[in-house]
Parts: sequence; structure tokens; C-alpha cells
Amino acid sequence: MSKNNLVRWSGLSLILAGLFLGLGTPIHPSQETQHTILALESRLIIAHWLLLFFAAFLLLGLPGIYASHSTQFGRLGLVSSLLIFFGILFYAVSSDYGFNAPVLTRLAPETLNAINAYPSVIIINGLFVLFLLVGFILFGITLLRSHISYPGLEY
Repeated sequence: MSKNNLVRWSGLSLILAGLFLGLGTPIHPSQETQHTILALESRLIIAHWLLLFFAAFLLLGLPGIYASHSTQFGRLGLVSSLLIFFGILFYAVSSDYGFNAPVLTRLAPETLNAINAYPSVIIINGLFVLFLLVGFILFGITLLRSHISYPGLEY
């Protein structure tokens, strides 16, 4: 695959990721309590499907963007891309909660609170937030330092 095709397909994948994030976020209930999980179950499930596709398309697009500019990005670009990649991966793994929560709320509501207090769940949720926060900040710094220019997009 040529470098231009790689960038185009990666760009398209990132556009789709943004669309799925934009659709899934406002649909998702603002709180996941036992009451809202049962009352807004269909919204919760739809939102988690959309956000799962967001994560998948971001994971598809990010490596192509990094690979097409790896020489300009350097080590900081590699580190930031890996942080974003693993942050999204941890997010995708932890978001299965939205699919399991309605069943648990109906059959074993006390289990819901136990899962949220379970150390492994707390750690993976903390890591995905930390990795994404640091990763996107470092990736922004990488882009600013790389001086990548595209014809017609100079500013």
C-alpha cells in the first residue's frame, strides 16, 4: 500500500471514529446507576456499541498515521501513539460493562457495586484515562514539533 493510500485510509478510519464518538457520547446515560441502567437500557446498549466502533476505528487509524510520519514524529511520537493505542484498548475492554450491566442489575444488583469496587476494574479504568490524557497531550506536542505540512494546508 502506498503512503498516500495509507494516510487516506487511516484518515477515513479516524473520521469514522470521530463520528461514532460523536453519536455515542450524547446517547450514553450520564450516570450508570441501577435505576438508569434499567430505565435507559436500550440507550446504554446502543451507546456502548457506538463507542466500541469508535475504539475500533481509532485503533485502525492511529497506526497508519504514525507509520506514515514516523521519521518526523521520533520517539515522542512513538511513546504518545503507544499510550493512545493502549488507552483505547483498555477503554474497549472495560466498556463491556455497558453490555453486562443490564443483566447484572436484573439478576444480581449487589454484584454491580462489587464490580465497580473491584481493584482490577478500578486499575484498568484509571489506566485508560491516564494513558489517553498523557498520550493525546504528547501526541499534540509531537505534531507541533514535527512541522508536517500538506500542500494547501499551510498556515
